[in-house]
Amino acid sequence: MNATHLRQQLDTLTEQQWQQLLAGGVLEIVDDATLRVGDKTSPHILTTAADLNADSVDALRQAIIDNAEALIQDYYHRHPLTREGFNRQARALIEQYGAEAFAATADKPATRSLFVDGGDVVAEPADSPKYPYGVHLELDHSADQASISTAVKEWIDSCKAYEDYRGMNVCRYNC
Repeated sequence: MNATHLRQQLDTLTEQQWQQLLAGGVLEIVDDATLRVGDKTSPHILTTAADLNADSVDALRQAIIDNAEALIQDYYHRHPLTREGFNRQARALIEQYGAEAFAATADKPATRSLFVDGGDVVAEPADSPKYPYGVHLELDHSADQASISTAVKEWIDSCKAYEDYRGMNVCRYNC
C-alpha cells in the first residue's frame, strides 16, 4: 500500500468504523491492500486517533489524509510486506514484464528484479542501482520460455520469492 492507495481506502470506511476508531480502535492494514478497524493486539497497526490527537471523525479523517505519506513510510519502516501483499504485487509485475524478465538462466541474466520500495513491489531494471538488492529466480540451466514461466510461477506460489525478499531484508526489520 502506498499513500495514494491509503487515501482511496479511507473512503471505504463506514461512519461506524470511523466512530470505532475514534473511540479507541486502531487502523490496520490488511494484506497491504485494505484497511479495517481493529484492536490494539493487531500486529499491523497503521495509526490510532490518539496518535494523531484527533477528537472528532472529521479531524481524524483529515489528519490521516494530511499525514498519509509519513504514516505509510513509518509503517513500512517497521513492517515487511505480508506474503499475500508481496505475492499479489509480484504476480502483477510478472504479468506486465513477462516471467523471463525475473529469471536468470545459465546463459542469460535476469533483466529485472523485484524490489520493495515502502509498500510497493517494483520491477527494477538491471541498470538500476537498486537491482542487486532485489530478488529474481536463479536457474542453473538454460530453459525455454514455457519452462521459465512455470518456474517463476512456482517460485511465487511456493513463497520462495517472498522468503528471498525477507532474507535480503531481515536486518531491516529485525536488527
